[in-house]
Amino acid sequence: MSDELLREWQPGQVRDLNRDMTRYMLRLTSRILFGIDQTELAYHIGELTERWVEWNHKLGPAAFSSNPASQSSTTTCCRRPKNWRWGSRR
Repeated sequence: MSDELLREWQPGQVRDLNRDMTRYMLRLTSRILFGIDQTELAYHIGELTERWVEWNHKLGPAAFSSNPASQSSTTTCCRRPKNWRWGSRR
């Protein structure tokens, strides 16, 4: 997997190392945890994980509320904006 990544790199080329390493780690952890080496699926798992972490930071302890009314507001407040993309920063 690392050889594949390095083959993409060319001398003098400017790279976004944060993006490259994030994608590499998503593939590596998907392979270790789930036994899969499917690039697009690994990126999708990363996107879902990032959304889950974001929701947990927004909700905090409210995520564990037993009040059904709070559950519907939780769903509304945490919807992903239509223009949101994986890895985007706000």
